[in-house]
Amino acid sequence: MLIPWQAPEKHLSLLLLQTTQQEIHIYLRLIKTAACCPSCGTRSQKQHSFYSRKLQDLSIRMQHVQIHLQSRKWFCVERFCTQQIFTERFTWLQPYARKTERLQQFLRQLVFSMSCRQAERIIQPYLRRVSHDAFLRLIRATTIELPHTTAIGIDDFAFRKGADYGTLICDLTTHQPLAILPSRTSTVVESWLRTQPQLQIVSRDGSKTYREAITANSSITQVSDRWHLIKNAKDTLFKWLEQKLPTQIEWHQLGDEDVVQPAAEKPIDEPKWQLIQQVQHDYKAGIRITQLTKSIN
Repeated sequence: MLIPWQAPEKHLSLLLLQTTQQEIHIYLRLIKTAACCPSCGTRSQKQHSFYSRKLQDLSIRMQHVQIHLQSRKWFCVERFCTQQIFTERFTWLQPYARKTERLQQFLRQLVFSMSCRQAERIIQPYLRRVSHDAFLRLIRATTIELPHTTAIGIDDFAFRKGADYGTLICDLTTHQPLAILPSRTSTVVESWLRTQPQLQIVSRDGSKTYREAITANSSITQVSDRWHLIKNAKDTLFKWLEQKLPTQIEWHQLGDEDVVQPAAEKPIDEPKWQLIQQVQHDYKAGIRITQLTKSIN
C-alpha cells in the first residue's frame, strides 16, 4: 500500500507500516553503520544499544502519523572525550523532541499568525494532544533574530497590576517589540543595554530607574517619548492658564443702554429691483441665462 508520505531522510529504512482509519504507524530505523560524537566529532562504528522513540509528524489528509523510530547508542572511541556514550543525531529531529522539525515549523507558523487558543481549535482535527500550553512553550523556545537597530523605545508594563512589573523594548523604526524583560529594575535594563552596543537613541518616560540604567552608557542619547512630551506640555499649559485666568467668572446683567442694536440693512434702490424682477420673469419665460447676461451687459 502506498501512502503520500515523504521520508525526512534518505538513510531511513521502513520496518513496518500499520494503517487504520484515523492513524498511520510507521516503524523506521537508520541504516548508517557509523555515527559522529556530538562532543568531539569523532566517527564511531562501535554500537552500544538500541532504544525506541515515538514521534509525531505531519498528518496525511485526516490521518495522524505516528513514527516509531528505532535509534541507537554508540561508544565514543576518543579516549579523552568526556562523553563516552552518545545517541544518534538527526537533521530532521532535535534531541528529546517528540515532533519532527517539519511539524514544529508548521506549528510555529500557525501560532505566530494567531492566538494560542485559536491555534489549538484549528489544529485539533489534524493533530492530537497539542494544547495551547504546548503552543506557548513553542513560542518561548523559538529564537528570533533581533534586527540591527540604533533607536529603541522603553517603557514598563504590569504582569499583575500592583504586584509584578516588566519592561517592554520596541524598535522605534519598525515599531516591533524587541524584548520583554522580567522586571523594571535598573540592573536588568542596564544588563540588556550592554548586549546592544549599536544603540544610539533611547526613548523613555520620566522614570528615574530607566534614566540611571541608560546613563551608564555614555554613548546613548536619551529623549522623552512623544506621549509624555505632549502630556507634560499640556500640563504646563494648564498651569499657566490657571495663573493667568481668574478662578471664578463674574456675570453682569446688561442695561438697556448696553444692548447692541443690530445694524439696519441697506434698502435696494428701485431701478436695481426692477432689473431683478425683469430677469426672473424672462428666465421663467424660457430665455437662456447666456442671452440674459448679454442683454444686461
